[in-house]
Amino acid sequence: MTHLLQYFPQLSLRPENLPELRSLILQLAVEGKLTAEWRKANPDVEPASELLARIEAEKAELVKAKKIKKSKPLPPVSAEEMPLELPEGWVWCRLGEISEILNGRAYKKQELLEDESLTPVLRVGNLFTSKKWYYSDLELPDEKYCEKGDLLYAWSASFGPFIWDGPKSIYHYHIWKLPHTDKVNKEFLYYLLLSDTEKIKASGHGVSMTHMTKAKMTLFEFPLPPLPEQQAIVQTVDALLQELDQLQQRTEARLQLKADYATAALRRLTTAPAVGPAWEALAPHFRTFFDETGNVQSLRAAILQLAVQGKLTAQWRKAHPDVEPATELLSRIKAEKAALVKAKKIKKEKPLPPVDMDEVPFGVPEGWVWCRLGQMTEVITKGSSPKWQGVSYVSEDEGILFITSENVGNYSLLLEKKKYVESKFNDIEPRSILRRDDILMNIVGGSIGRTAIFDLDIVANINQAVTIIRLMDKCFHQYFLHFFNSPLCISYMYDKQVDNARPNLSMGNIAKFMIPIPPLPEQHAIVQAVEELLGLCTALEEAAGRRDVVLGDWVRAVVAGV
Repeated sequence: MTHLLQYFPQLSLRPENLPELRSLILQLAVEGKLTAEWRKANPDVEPASELLARIEAEKAELVKAKKIKKSKPLPPVSAEEMPLELPEGWVWCRLGEISEILNGRAYKKQELLEDESLTPVLRVGNLFTSKKWYYSDLELPDEKYCEKGDLLYAWSASFGPFIWDGPKSIYHYHIWKLPHTDKVNKEFLYYLLLSDTEKIKASGHGVSMTHMTKAKMTLFEFPLPPLPEQQAIVQTVDALLQELDQLQQRTEARLQLKADYATAALRRLTTAPAVGPAWEALAPHFRTFFDETGNVQSLRAAILQLAVQGKLTAQWRKAHPDVEPATELLSRIKAEKAALVKAKKIKKEKPLPPVDMDEVPFGVPEGWVWCRLGQMTEVITKGSSPKWQGVSYVSEDEGILFITSENVGNYSLLLEKKKYVESKFNDIEPRSILRRDDILMNIVGGSIGRTAIFDLDIVANINQAVTIIRLMDKCFHQYFLHFFNSPLCISYMYDKQVDNARPNLSMGNIAKFMIPIPPLPEQHAIVQAVEELLGLCTALEEAAGRRDVVLGDWVRAVVAGV
């Protein structure tokens, strides 16, 4: 026990280790590894074989007195059923040798009432998560009731032992009651069943819902220590689990404090007038406060928010005071679009509503301008379903690449699973033929908002769940990609999606997205700063992943060495 306790603070540093540690404690307990020193100090205790013999004699007396029925002899535990060598004085036995297994009552629906003045009916759900109770006015034999302190076992759908701590109740058919004898420690039996719950469940049957049979449960084999050692095991397990609970509370408090600090620091960054002292104060502590996956994700979001607010390039603007303002860039793009319309290369669009300054979520630096996304695009369009157009899926050498929403990830295309359609699809849907540097955005379903740049020099098309955002030539695509992944744009997406059975974004709403536009040279500076910082985030995530693997290996090494 001392050897295990010395590792607890390190092993419990991460909450995901705690379930493994709890399982470890139970496993070591039922293998006798927690009480090796106890056995050395208590060499003369009665062996468990004598305990079993007395239990058998006691049962024979009860049968003779006609207090219980004679049961069929259980087969001895075979060598194949003994996965480990037991300590001296222990013995393998079957559950049916030391305890009855009593069935609960199967209820008819009309017998389950909601009158709280009646007797509660304990169902499997009440042992786990359900707070919905039913009641009964039936009078039943004593064996159909459970009382405080009774050992129960849920055996259908959800599995596990419980020492009942509630009022006298009628227990449901999917729960067994295990009356205990004074020759077996009830808490030891509880821990034993808890440690083997997965094994018990795996031996059950059923397709949609797993069940265990009473016959199989009676034959469940397990190691039985002498009674005094059972009591010593329970005391040791109780102490270890109590220590683990305290460590868990301290771990959770530490992680919450770290998360609160990180959240406060990021909020300070995104609300400060410019990135300066607040950023410089936080940067040296990145590896301390951003070593959890959730915190690094928050850091990524904050970086993108700072980028579109102009807070990553405050020093750059001081060093470059004479750049052309974004209003000039917008004017040139407007003239270029008008020329394309005149040449009938693109269609004339309906005018977009001007940006109301009361709508904008934050002010932008001097030289920037708020505009609508549609002002910066040549076209915003989407594809179609091949099925709608009578087009078939074909092999790669017979058709063209067909991009669907599952191929559009955050920042990059996901092309492990490629689809191809007949090339005539391009004749039917020419508007959705892809060009290099098109920005693709998922607009339907659970992946809504995922955005990537089409960076391939091949012929391809898209389906109806993906939209093309084709920017004008004078736009810097990477800046827009970071904008689409920023909290600002993501909030637009969720605000504008149609609320029906399947969320979706309309092309009209996408065109109306408000976007803060910096001067073109500053867009390049922003992208450079963002990519450096997102690279740091990736390094932090990789370091956290390596640490988690090492810590997981350490847990298993300690387990093996105890």
